[in-house]
Amino acid sequence: MNDKPCSGHRAKITGAMWRIGRLDVDDYIEEAYRRTAERIAAGELEDEGESDRG
Repeated sequence: MNDKPCSGHRAKITGAMWRIGRLDVDDYIEEAYRRTAERIAAGELEDEGESDRG
């Protein structure tokens, strides 16, 4: 198989399939939460709390 790391990422291309590690997903989620918290603190987003209650 042709496993090669992508430039600057931990993901690998294996044939036509992308493989990413659990840590990559965890890092992505952590960064998304951090950016969202910053946007809420800056007043760019409203903190609506739990809106899924029905």
